Amino acid sequence: LVEARGPTRPVREPAAVPVATDSAPPLPIQAAKLKVMVEQGDGGAWNQPYVAAFDDGIDADRLQAALERLAIEHFPLSAVWDADAGLWRRGKGRPAHVRRAVRDQAEAQAAIAEESWRPFDVTREPLFRVVQVDLPDGASWLAFVSHNIMVSGQANDYFTAVMETASGGADTVRPHETDFPHLVAWRAGWERDRRAAARRTWIDRCAAVRDWPVYEAAEVNPVDHRVAILPEGAEAGFVEAMQAAGVTVAAGLARILQDLPEARAGLLGVLVDGREAAGFGGVFAPMAATLPLVVDAGRRGDLAAIQHGLDTAIDGYPFTLSMLEEGLRESGRLSERERAAFVTLSVEQPMAVPVIGGRRGRWLREINGALRREDTKTVFPLALNVEIDPQGWIVEVTCSTQLLGASRAEAILDDVVGALTSVQATRRSA
Repeated sequence: LVEARGPTRPVREPAAVPVATDSAPPLPIQAAKLKVMVEQGDGGAWNQPYVAAFDDGIDADRLQAALERLAIEHFPLSAVWDADAGLWRRGKGRPAHVRRAVRDQAEAQAAIAEESWRPFDVTREPLFRVVQVDLPDGASWLAFVSHNIMVSGQANDYFTAVMETASGGADTVRPHETDFPHLVAWRAGWERDRRAAARRTWIDRCAAVRDWPVYEAAEVNPVDHRVAILPEGAEAGFVEAMQAAGVTVAAGLARILQDLPEARAGLLGVLVDGREAAGFGGVFAPMAATLPLVVDAGRRGDLAAIQHGLDTAIDGYPFTLSMLEEGLRESGRLSERERAAFVTLSVEQPMAVPVIGGRRGRWLREINGALRREDTKTVFPLALNVEIDPQGWIVEVTCSTQLLGASRAEAILDDVVGALTSVQATRRSA
């Protein structure tokens, strides 16, 4: 990390995000899934569509501007996949706009559902499409339909980006709650199958953890964090110095945290991108047997090996929040009144995690709040989180005090911040 930073790199003013012609896969999980998907011809979509109602119809110019903005700001996920070259191609990266006339709201819902199941070909079109249905009274619905490779958090942000521009701030435009039960049922079945396939493995792994942190289920926010906030534009050169900033940082942070009990048991989760791992049905990429590979690859600076290790973890160890809880309970490590705490470290990558409207620190709040899911009663405190915004600025470094102890958390924070930047950071509790 220190070598990647460079001791004499000058601090420069923030610059606009360059739009490259080609790009490496944005996220390891999506890279691994794309390979399988292209090889097996899996073109289905199951994501719940996001829908907005336009009472006065949709302004065509504003919608086109919204789609153009999406293609530019959210590249490479708005690009198409070149399987032979292993690259995202900018080419026809503009999301598809499907327009259909319908007679009533029931037909509108059916049309959106139909578009949700129409196969995607990621070698020809992006991972999402915008569906416009026009009603006889002049109103319209606008739905954001995304491929199952795109996680719900990404889809929500992309839909928000479209709406910010397409609505023009009009009061006559609002989110529209529409149920698509067949998509929900499909996803539930997919998660059941995934959980069943790996159930025994995870019960055994959970039973091997000797020092698992647990909390009373009644506690609302049991985890404290210490946060280091870096000055605006402190460290552009750090990310610029490496093509795969996230996986490089992940290897360095895994090395720092490898003595945690969860790491020794192969249960240290590495969220190379927090939204990708957390949003995709609660699927994480636990390091398991690949932790030594990633740590060793990090020492050698072998980015390809780091990527391979993470992809192997993702492919080889399907894992959901429910599976973790089930394994702990069946192995007698967790009572009904306790919640599990899964120690994770997270790295936010530039461009892969768009910060819409410049809202900074959003992920910190989401991880600390929204991921305490009621359906699993599971707490997800972060051991360590590094947030990098779309321009490559390192924004925040967060460390859990309750999991690591206050003194150790402070020491780790000092080590990590010192490795990432030579600029003094502001400290606060969260």
